[in-house]
Amino acid sequence: MSPTAMPRVSRQDSRPLEQTPRQNSSATDRRDSDESVSPKTAFPSGSRQGSTAGYTDLASSSQPKPTENGISLKESPPNLQTSQPAPAASNFDSSPPARKSLTDDTSAIDQARSLPTKMDMTPDATANSSPQAPSVKRRRYEEPPIYAQRSVRTKGRIPMIPNRCPPIPKHARNSMQNPFVMRQQTVSAQASATDSPAKLKSETPPTNGPSAPRRPPEPAQAGSLGPWEPSIYGYIPHEEVTKTVCDFLFQHVVMRNDATAAPAGATATGQGAMIEVEAKLGQLVDMDRGERLLLPISTEGIVNKENTRLRTAFESTMTIAQHRAMNNFLNEAVKMSMPQANPGRIPLSYTHKKERDTFYEISPSELPPVIRQNLNPRHKPKVRVTLDQRTGEVLAKIVKCRIADLDVYSPRTCVDWRISVNLEMNYEGDVSHLTVVDPGRGRGGERNKDRMSYRHLAYQIDLTQVAKSEPPSKGEFEHELEVEISAAEIRRQGQLAIAGDPKNQYEELVKGFVDNIRILARAVPP
Repeated sequence: MSPTAMPRVSRQDSRPLEQTPRQNSSATDRRDSDESVSPKTAFPSGSRQGSTAGYTDLASSSQPKPTENGISLKESPPNLQTSQPAPAASNFDSSPPARKSLTDDTSAIDQARSLPTKMDMTPDATANSSPQAPSVKRRRYEEPPIYAQRSVRTKGRIPMIPNRCPPIPKHARNSMQNPFVMRQQTVSAQASATDSPAKLKSETPPTNGPSAPRRPPEPAQAGSLGPWEPSIYGYIPHEEVTKTVCDFLFQHVVMRNDATAAPAGATATGQGAMIEVEAKLGQLVDMDRGERLLLPISTEGIVNKENTRLRTAFESTMTIAQHRAMNNFLNEAVKMSMPQANPGRIPLSYTHKKERDTFYEISPSELPPVIRQNLNPRHKPKVRVTLDQRTGEVLAKIVKCRIADLDVYSPRTCVDWRISVNLEMNYEGDVSHLTVVDPGRGRGGERNKDRMSYRHLAYQIDLTQVAKSEPPSKGEFEHELEVEISAAEIRRQGQLAIAGDPKNQYEELVKGFVDNIRILARAVPP
């Protein structure tokens, strides 16, 4: 609405609402209030009655009444003055406002009483009065009567509406340079912020009236398919492999209370056991054929180990060409995650370590029960002592045992993968009296490791080249690619899921773990 179109408040529109006696406060109290009220609620109920009576008497006094003119002049003021206080008093006694003083009520009542007296003292009434009647001296008021007062909200002036939009030149009104067209293309939040105060006032519901109905939510912008939903129930169903991994880790990590859960890449310290969750890339080998497992499926799937007809083993090895390709792939991932390349990405970090591992045989009786009861009876326990190749410092002495495995067959890639949950414990004893494991019996002796570790969020990727330093395999290399996930974060998110916290992200955490494995497996060249 333009400023010139704002209607003025008339006396005929000054009818009050019966439910709003609080509007009878003084001008000072109404000046401090921010409530938006209609013209009907801006005046007390006595004002309209007084103004109506005044107009009636004014019309009757203008008619010629020579015989009863003097009587009417004498009787009309008392009648009007005695008849007016009753409705005004009943209005204030119905629900007295708590924030108004007694003086405010008295001034409002005096204003209501003074209305008819002022209305009767018109020039027509004085001209028709009897010459014998004493002249009535016009009463002076300290402030104008209610019908002559200015509007409280606007003080009699039209509210100033700032002209936020400059005038549009004629040559730009029908072009894309039109500021109005450009403003329509902005976001709704910015558009609402540029609304005029008058528009905001009109959208605000009345103080005493019913609340305005809420606007329905705006529908999402349709794509090339039009209105669309992910499924008949409106949500995305879980993916089977990820759901199985979630259940597997929930059983062996979240529900365990005999070991602590540590972040990815952490080393066991102290006397307690620590849970480690890792995935290795390699190949599932059919032990009967001596080759990679071949199943009649075309997509990845989890192998059921309870099927006794399948005798499989997992070999976590890669060729040197695959190792080199994955090293370049991960280094490129680090570059692409830097803020200079992608400001919205979370950067990857990496460390380069060169370590030496030595394995020692240990008796199960020297291990705590939590490790002893999870040992594989076909394998003897070992202590792994890790040294820094540069300084010779002992970095860790670890006893490791496997709790459970989950093998995933991936026929569309050249590698499969295995998820393992392990227990690690720091060995605090002296290893000088222990026997070094025979290198001819599997993994034993000394192993020189050249490892690149890449960290991102709750995950760590280890690309390791292992050189054996003991005959008969001296000079041979093995290449391993592992993905580790924070067991501490798995347990924390799993406990939130148990508590029913809707903010838990257990499935998102595990899905990120599985997706990282898939990305690496698909990047391994043949």
